[in-house]
Amino acid sequence: MNRRDKVFKVGVILLVLVMLMTFRINSSQKSNKEFLVAVANHATNANASSANASSANASSANASGANASSANASSANASLTDNIIYLQLFALEKTTAKPGERVNVILNTSGACNTAASIVFKGANGTTFTAQVQSISSNPYIVVPNSAASTKYTVTDVLLVGRNSDNTTFTKQYRATGTDNYSFYTFINVTEKEGNSSTSKIKLTSISLNSTSSKVGEKVFIDVDASEKLDSLKLVFTSNDDKSFMVYANDIEDDKPYFVIPSSTEAGTYSLTGAVISSTKSTTAYSKDGKNDTERFSFNSKLEISDEEETTFNYNNEDLDSEVFAKLYNAPRGSEITINADSDSLISEELFNTIKGRNKKLVINYKGNQIIFNGSDVTDSKTIDVTMSVDDVANNEDINKLVSKGVVVSFPDNGNLPGKALVRVKANDVTEDLNDKVFVYIYNESTNNFCEIDKNAKKSDDYYEFTITHNSDYLITNEELDSKLVVKPSDDVVSFQKSNKVHLLLILIAILVIVVVLILVLYLKKKKKTTSVISEKIVKEEIDDEN
Repeated sequence: MNRRDKVFKVGVILLVLVMLMTFRINSSQKSNKEFLVAVANHATNANASSANASSANASSANASGANASSANASSANASLTDNIIYLQLFALEKTTAKPGERVNVILNTSGACNTAASIVFKGANGTTFTAQVQSISSNPYIVVPNSAASTKYTVTDVLLVGRNSDNTTFTKQYRATGTDNYSFYTFINVTEKEGNSSTSKIKLTSISLNSTSSKVGEKVFIDVDASEKLDSLKLVFTSNDDKSFMVYANDIEDDKPYFVIPSSTEAGTYSLTGAVISSTKSTTAYSKDGKNDTERFSFNSKLEISDEEETTFNYNNEDLDSEVFAKLYNAPRGSEITINADSDSLISEELFNTIKGRNKKLVINYKGNQIIFNGSDVTDSKTIDVTMSVDDVANNEDINKLVSKGVVVSFPDNGNLPGKALVRVKANDVTEDLNDKVFVYIYNESTNNFCEIDKNAKKSDDYYEFTITHNSDYLITNEELDSKLVVKPSDDVVSFQKSNKVHLLLILIAILVIVVVLILVLYLKKKKKTTSVISEKIVKEEIDDEN
């Protein structure tokens, strides 16, 4: 091997080494970023207390780890199944359960690793609830909410959360109706909880409307009285020609609860014909005729809806379809879309597509709280579960070991959100001890510490506001946490590696190596050529001398 080839070979080796170093540091940065923003395997113990979920209800034999999908995505196949997840088999191992009871789930998937799932149940009496699958990797199960009304529930939606080979997450929604149809043959009869007689259920005493006429998008205030403090209220209106619409009350804890006329409502005269009222302990459904597991009630309110051009859009999540999506997609710049997700908490990818990259606002209402997306911030449309719980830190078994005072805001494991979101937590009895200015932290259950989100979050219009990009558990406190509990970015990543300077330096080194190799090659090539010319000249002179 001549000298030129040796130098060229050394240059190539150096270039490869530089590229490998760049890749390794980039991977390290990505891993550290995931550590700071991702909180994996989110499943709060508060959703399934030992009292509500006995081991007798869910034996390991009934729901083996073979049913869980983590085995379906080996490291060898991981990259081949990125962004792919199929629902192969879904079933409940019981057809009857009581509120608060644990029900085993058979959940077989293929493709990427299935890390979380949410299930929507719709009752024969019009009540609905969403349940998150717990212990998904071993013995998956759900817990029937304590407030679930006694009726037959069928499954309408299943949302799967998959994890890619690079630890990013994605979602896939399966619906009984819609684009990705799936034939759900699963139902569960929720029966009376032991010791819970019909007299202990929440009862509706009176209800009336403060208006007799309104138009699409307007507020209508309600006067309502019940035997217990209301947690939620749904109303059903029906016209003489069988047109109907449903609404959910906002500010239910205030003196003046109200609802907004949905954008899908046609003009006409409507009568109040049904109501579903809930407390934290029970739910009761009412109708004029008392059919379909409902109680009879004499409603006497009427509402005249006029047909005028709407400037804002308001829909119940379960009423969205392809026609509505097209309407929202073509809505003008500056539009505000409000979606009530009390009944169905799965916000579809199609809805985010209607605002993605556009000057539109999406306001999602859930149990009095709000999640707000601006279309300009939405970069990756995906279906998410917006179930949101707000509870005292004393009721969180993990966080209360570290912090004694504060409020915990919990979300399902959606991973990264479609874009930056503003969370608005409604001030209520749980938040009454919070100041108007608070600190907000994200909790990392895998490392049992926190990362600061906002040290100057404020109460605005009776809501506590902070911005997030990822779903997890968030802690709101009056005081700054002890530094021992908080992980700062500088604690976890070398500042030099955190900056882009390291990439720039490595690129410059790579370019320098390439330039040096080229110069050496050209120099040796030129030297060889010069030597060759001199040799030829000497040979020629020797020949001339001989002649």
